[in-house]
Amino acid sequence: QFLALIKPILGAKYSAVRVRESLQALYDSGRIVSVTVEATENGADAVNLRFIIKRKKQAEKIIIEVGDTIGEKVTEEELLLKLNVLNAGATITDQELQNNGNLILEYLRTRGYFNAKVTPLQKSLTNETEVAVIFQVVPGTQAKIEKFDINIEGFDASKVRTKLKLEPGEMYSREKYDKD
Repeated sequence: QFLALIKPILGAKYSAVRVRESLQALYDSGRIVSVTVEATENGADAVNLRFIIKRKKQAEKIIIEVGDTIGEKVTEEELLLKLNVLNAGATITDQELQNNGNLILEYLRTRGYFNAKVTPLQKSLTNETEVAVIFQVVPGTQAKIEKFDINIEGFDASKVRTKLKLEPGEMYSREKYDKD
């Protein structure tokens, strides 16, 4: 696949400019981490080029393992929806994995899981560039409402108190809070 990309750029006659353009095409493909070119003489008027390419890892599977949860259920499906452009077959970096782990944490915090932990891992599959991405998620304990006071001068809170979802003892979520 990489040879098909650079062969038309290199042409039949050696040129340092064309080698540089082929390197740019490889980087522009978005599928490599690094590339090194080695040139060796082949007779009086020929050069052999060797491209040493380190490819980016490619996520073949995305797995979310949800650990112990105390409170409202957290599912793998809902957490998969929170991932940012991380799909099977996509190239990945450690930074992207960390960013997606942070997105899961953000979501869990809106659900009231303030001590949640997310650990992104990569497990090699058929070769070193094909990996399964695993997010080990431990939501922990969901926060409960201990006390919900409404203290607005000149306002009778008893009129709205019965309509509130966030009662003492209820599990907290940002959605319930916003509705109240």
